Amino acid sequence: MSCKRYSSEEQHFGKVGRFTPRNGIGKRPTQQILWDHRPMRTATALTAAVIASLATAGGIATAAPGDPNITADPVRVDHDAVQTVRGRNWPVIEFCSRTVRVSVRSAQNSQPIAQRHVSDTGRFRFRWIPDNKNVGPGRWRLVARMRCESGKDSSTVIVKASTLIRVRP
Repeated sequence: MSCKRYSSEEQHFGKVGRFTPRNGIGKRPTQQILWDHRPMRTATALTAAVIASLATAGGIATAAPGDPNITADPVRVDHDAVQTVRGRNWPVIEFCSRTVRVSVRSAQNSQPIAQRHVSDTGRFRFRWIPDNKNVGPGRWRLVARMRCESGKDSSTVIVKASTLIRVRP
């Protein structure tokens, strides 16, 4: 939106924008600022619409800020080192269990590694060592699942988040 600023002495739509105090006793008039709001140009509006649509299209492949997610630190971990797993934005409502089940999956194997309680803020955190859970070297997908019920027909809905990790020999 384009705006033009007028001082108190200038005319704006046929009216003087000057304000004088009531008592008028030797005081200088205070300045009043008036704004002229003009409609946005068509080219500017079209450019803004194109940028907004590109930003929306780029966001389709990524998760929204409120979606449950899981992170692992470090992503590449030695087989005998400790990895910290954190989850956030998990639902805390009456239709969902407060337990998250975490497992690692590869093309050939699947191994459960933890069950954790979700806090009131929708977060959880734990540490694990790949050797202790019989997880071998290679690429794995860390998957967290929470069981919820549909509010309509009480059918089971699984809320899920995952991230890739790599276990080094």
